[in-house]
Amino acid sequence: MKQLTVIILVMLLASSAVFAQDSLNVLKVGSCNIPAYKIAQDDDYLYTIGRGILGVFDVNDPIDPQEICRFETLPGTEDIAVFGDYVYLANIDSGVVIIDVSDPENPTDVGRVAEGLSVWGLDIQDDILYIAALELEIGLQAFDLMEPATPRFLGSMDPVPAAFHVYVHGNHAFVPTLFDGIRIVDVSDPSDMTLIGGIDIFPSSFSVTFVNDIAYIAALVPEEEGMGMVCAVDISNPNDPEELGRLGMPAGAVHIISRDDNAYVVCENSGLRILDVSSHFEMEEVGFYDTPGMAEHVALGADDVIYVADMNELGIYQYIPPESVNGEVTVPLEFRIVSAFPNPFNNTTTIGYSLPAAGVVSLAVYDLSGREVVNLAEGMMPAGTHEAVWTADGMASGVYVVKLEAGGVSAREKVVLVR
Repeated sequence: MKQLTVIILVMLLASSAVFAQDSLNVLKVGSCNIPAYKIAQDDDYLYTIGRGILGVFDVNDPIDPQEICRFETLPGTEDIAVFGDYVYLANIDSGVVIIDVSDPENPTDVGRVAEGLSVWGLDIQDDILYIAALELEIGLQAFDLMEPATPRFLGSMDPVPAAFHVYVHGNHAFVPTLFDGIRIVDVSDPSDMTLIGGIDIFPSSFSVTFVNDIAYIAALVPEEEGMGMVCAVDISNPNDPEELGRLGMPAGAVHIISRDDNAYVVCENSGLRILDVSSHFEMEEVGFYDTPGMAEHVALGADDVIYVADMNELGIYQYIPPESVNGEVTVPLEFRIVSAFPNPFNNTTTIGYSLPAAGVVSLAVYDLSGREVVNLAEGMMPAGTHEAVWTADGMASGVYVVKLEAGGVSAREKVVLVR
């Protein structure tokens, strides 16, 4: 796993340094130009859906996903989940669309379940598919996936009015609704599901993630137009959930996931927000990145790589946590060029590099004959992780070498300019 820590991120623009329009410890390390509204993944592949296009990516190298194929399916997909060799798409017009991805290069549409319903959300746990349907008289349904191409209906919970997502945790399903907050359903017997209560903090709650007996809820604050909220709720007694704390977001919080002591939230036109939730009572934002489009969905890959579905692209990010030891922030352990993005590039690329100690630094670009073509950084730099931007105006296409020097050591990275 890549071990990165940081105290400072500086963007250098050729001759002058300016700060990025994002927090100093969230780096964009790549992107894939594909319509991306929702994301699902398994150990080897990542799947995106957007504008009726299912994208399949090999993520054996999580920081550099390789697109395998684009498969045209129905427009109107609101959610996606993967189970074995099958992808399930929640469709607002056609129920659940089932795609066989056993051959990732040639996906196959193999059928439907809950056909005709307006399905907005789905989740899979213990070989059971749960779907949330917007129809007032339908609500929550469960299907057995023993035969994943032909799910078998088990039962329904009627009504869960205007259900548009479902998140299953243990023996309970948490179902956000359009008008009635989150309904909590006992699903210990999927053939006989029972409504046991709800979380009524906000009527417009979009997404839920779980850390043990704590639920973190991403919501829109209706009385403050355009603003969002993340709430921590104790669900150790699902019949009587208790709010522990809340943190405001700069825009509607539409999706949230968690790992260890961090929660990752996407807030549409305010991008990706990263929270420290080690204290449920006093959550704290510790990083953010204003993604280029409308951030709608987020997923975590290996090495804590962050994937954001940003409507027009799949963005790839890394969060570099400031780790405290005796009250002092630690710095990177390695002297190296962290990344060059994009690479290959057309005219402009960003070079990320880390310094374990302060010192006099030189960051320069050379052609293959060894001639220096540009100096990107020169002088005293603090320890930490930094960025420099190379705009290659007037340079010929080809391979160039970026060289970082400090304290008698050096590191090199090849970049490719394509006109």
